[in-house]
Amino acid sequence: ISWYWNFGDGSDTLYYEQTDSLLHYYILPGTYNVYLVTNGLLNGFPVTDTIFNEVTVFAQPVAMIDTSNLIVCLSSPVHFIDSSYTVDSDTIISWFWDFGDGWTSDLRNIDHVYDSIGEYLVTLNVSTTHYCESSDTVTVKVTTAPDITFNIENACVNSPTYFIPTESDVEITDWFWDFDDHNNPLYDTSTNASPSYVYTSIHTYNVTMVASSYQCEKHVTKSFLVYPVPYSDFSYISDYGDVQGRTLFNNQSIYAGSYLWDFGNGHTSTIESPIEVYEKDSTYLITLISKNEYGCADTSRYELLVFFKGLYFPTAFSPNNPNEQISKFTPRGVNLSKFLVQVFDIRGNLMWESDKLDENGSPVESWDGYYNGFLMPQGVYVWKANGTFRDGIVWKGSEFQSENPQTHGTVTLIK
Repeated sequence: ISWYWNFGDGSDTLYYEQTDSLLHYYILPGTYNVYLVTNGLLNGFPVTDTIFNEVTVFAQPVAMIDTSNLIVCLSSPVHFIDSSYTVDSDTIISWFWDFGDGWTSDLRNIDHVYDSIGEYLVTLNVSTTHYCESSDTVTVKVTTAPDITFNIENACVNSPTYFIPTESDVEITDWFWDFDDHNNPLYDTSTNASPSYVYTSIHTYNVTMVASSYQCEKHVTKSFLVYPVPYSDFSYISDYGDVQGRTLFNNQSIYAGSYLWDFGNGHTSTIESPIEVYEKDSTYLITLISKNEYGCADTSRYELLVFFKGLYFPTAFSPNNPNEQISKFTPRGVNLSKFLVQVFDIRGNLMWESDKLDENGSPVESWDGYYNGFLMPQGVYVWKANGTFRDGIVWKGSEFQSENPQTHGTVTLIK
């Protein structure tokens, strides 16, 4: 009428309907004393019977693949080694390998060769004498030597020579370069992917590149000549042809055949000795890159100070003209630090004067031909002026009024 099980691990169960079998999971391996107690009625009287048995529970084995040889070159065997073990008296008696490429094996240790590069999931299943099972999975990487070469750029003495590998069809894990420089044998190697090296002698060198994809190596050696470089230099003449801002650059490079100028103002030129006209005051960095027939270059740089200065006066004006540029006597100048202009009639009476300058050092005032509210008669008037530029140079006079610079001149008032 009842069944009572004691599983020997501290757990039990009781039920009142007969069942042929039941399942119980043991958490730990070991030997357990299991007993079953049945209770029944015989002619209305209770009867009991008990049966005992020992149950031995074995631990699962620990499946383990040796991971010391899981990256190989194509066509080389992978040595699959079983490192599985058990933690009790049970014994591993069977192995099953799935190599991830459709091939399998039931040997404990085996060599396997893959026929294409890639990554493969390999699984090992092990089983013991008591049918306890376990599995382990690892990734096998099959690669090949890189199919690459390299290019050499700027093979010029005393300048960085660049070594640039081509693209690889497999992952590159290690680089080694030997630059064959007998002048510097202790430091003529590199482990960079795209190194550069400075040769100090014009010579033919044999450079070797070793590109490795894990253990698979590709060796490439190239012979090349390190060429000489030109000498870049130049001078300049400011205000060339007596034009402010106009600059002549004299190319003094040696052993060069092509040139690139950067004038520092956004303009460039490839002329050997160009002329550039600057329009603003500033300090400009002038750069000349001179190249020879081998593409080797040398660079020279100088600073150029451009400073515009001047002071000029009109020779006539007409107060009744609607054009303001013509209707007033307006001094023109730039970069003045101080300044004074005076206008006299032919009797020496002062008609007008000004010393006002704006932030650019330019005169800001004009004479409109009036004096004390009255328009002066048509005729010739005399102006006198003096000034000092921001660079400390004293204005010596206007060349437009005479063949020799003068600090005075005449202006005609026209009605």
